[in-house]
Amino acid sequence: MEKSVIEYFKTFPFIGLDDIKLIYSLGKLKRIKAGEILIKIGELNYNGIFVLKGLLRNYIITNDGEERTLLFCNEGNQTGSHSTIFYNKPAKENIEAIEDSVVFMLNSEVADKIASKHPKLLKLQNNILKKVLAESVERIIFFTTLSPEERFKELCTKQPNLVKRVPQKYLASYIGVTTVSLSRIKSRINVNK
Repeated sequence: MEKSVIEYFKTFPFIGLDDIKLIYSLGKLKRIKAGEILIKIGELNYNGIFVLKGLLRNYIITNDGEERTLLFCNEGNQTGSHSTIFYNKPAKENIEAIEDSVVFMLNSEVADKIASKHPKLLKLQNNILKKVLAESVERIIFFTTLSPEERFKELCTKQPNLVKRVPQKYLASYIGVTTVSLSRIKSRINVNK
């Protein structure tokens, strides 16, 4: 069993080694290259994706053909096609590796069946859903209460490592500005220091 899978699931204190072995037997480890798409818009993909190493991004493509980054997912976080997992509908976003990455993929349908017989796995699902919900609410607050400059400053404060790892065009899209606007924001922040 991959050590990084054990480390990932040990962050949930109620999950023991036997539980991790069960989870591991249900999923699959996947190594992906930067630029590789894990989930494509329009497909049904029931996999929860747990990032063990690397960096992913969820993005949509607007009617104008523009990419809009919704989410970055680095080590210790999870993602997936929420529209498929929750509503049995095709994915509304692409999920792409920004860096070479190692992920653990767990089919949500299989996990649901097993969790009904294993209370610790049910608790794990519940904890993950709470985290996803909390992050979604934070993202709404991020967009509705902060200016683009404040968004960038908050990202630099809360996730400085992420800011260094993500290409500028994706950062700009994530905070809702153009790359030119992001360059101006960076200049203003440097001038003010």
